[in-house]
Amino acid sequence: GKAPKAKALRERRREIGYQQTATNKASQKGSNFPIQSIRWAGCIPACDMNDPKLVAYDTAAMILGHGESSRLHQKIFREKKLVTSIGASLWAPAGQGMFSIDVDASVETGFAFKEALWEELNQFCADGPTDEELTRMKTIIDSDRVYSAQSMEDIAHRLGSQKTTLGNVRYDL
Repeated sequence: GKAPKAKALRERRREIGYQQTATNKASQKGSNFPIQSIRWAGCIPACDMNDPKLVAYDTAAMILGHGESSRLHQKIFREKKLVTSIGASLWAPAGQGMFSIDVDASVETGFAFKEALWEELNQFCADGPTDEELTRMKTIIDSDRVYSAQSMEDIAHRLGSQKTTLGNVRYDL
């Protein structure tokens, strides 16, 4: 089948010393461009839309990394100044989902944020969210729900997404 052919192509490239390199117009002209920032993403498998753990994953993503009042933004961006942006999100489709953390950092600070990130994640796992964080999250959910129903286009998008991913337009009613 096709798998041996792809494997043979990879082996042939190694035999002749072929190395794939990233190129851009600047490097093709013989000049380099300076790297200004680092982009890092960490992901773990999560749940689907029908999993009872969805609420826990969604709560963690919102409290840890949804907006400027989130825990990771406050601690790692604002207090420690180790990143230029940080966020967490949950992608929960009809199949296997993904919990992810995205970070932008300057070249000067490099990967110094990792220790602080692990510290915050471990603390969140050990202690859970605070009452204040839960209240803030509920407010965000309520306001998002109101704003997502302001136009017929917004309502149609929500209903279409629910029908496509879950087969149920009444999922969040």
